Amino acid sequence: MDFGFRKIYMDTLFLLNGKKSSGMKRYAGPYSHGNAWFSYVEGESENIYEGRFVYRHDYSEYGHQAYTDISGKFADGRKEGRWKFRHLDNGIVIKADIDYSAGNLNGLYHVERCQSLFDGLLTTKKTHELSLQLSNGAPVGDVVGFSRYQSFKAHCDQAGFPDGMWTLVDSDMDKTVNYVEMWEHGILKESFYLDHITGRKITCEEHVRKVIQNIVQHYSYGLERRIEKGSTYWNGRIHSFKGNS
Repeated sequence: MDFGFRKIYMDTLFLLNGKKSSGMKRYAGPYSHGNAWFSYVEGESENIYEGRFVYRHDYSEYGHQAYTDISGKFADGRKEGRWKFRHLDNGIVIKADIDYSAGNLNGLYHVERCQSLFDGLLTTKKTHELSLQLSNGAPVGDVVGFSRYQSFKAHCDQAGFPDGMWTLVDSDMDKTVNYVEMWEHGILKESFYLDHITGRKITCEEHVRKVIQNIVQHYSYGLERRIEKGSTYWNGRIHSFKGNS
């Protein structure tokens, strides 16, 4: 959808959604290397975004088409509710669904990377996925997902610290390794893998937090920060005590 047609389409949606409130203005034009459609109120130091926000960036990269789509809602200048982030580049689709409350990360944080055909219309393979809940920017409850040959399960307490048993199954190189981490309210008590020949525990470094952070840093973090206004961010780090950052 080109910019001129999309502008008409978005302006029509604004009209269908009702008459603008006093002082409300609409914008449709260039924004952060792409184009955006939103309403705002002029403030003393900056514009206060209000209502639905839509962003689109179409571009060509090494002979193939790519795009970034972002949509969500602002309330009093802060991100509110569920925002959807989509990116297609050379047959790779990245999807992120992130919940906000008054600009803070509260609720679902879900990201996935897929291989696709026909400009993202047909998904052929999901290669990465991460799903969890955030409370004021900290993960709480179960954290699950996978990254190529690795699948993991984790849990964080209500303060956002690792807790309980964390597991990672690594099936790369025709060999499966089961890693286990035992956490107690942010303190790593034990980290090991099982030797299938002897059945012994082999002490090793922790693995799960690194996998989680890599997914966020590579796929959702940059998309989320494309629209920086009115929100906090999560960089994928899960904090702990006693030097285990």
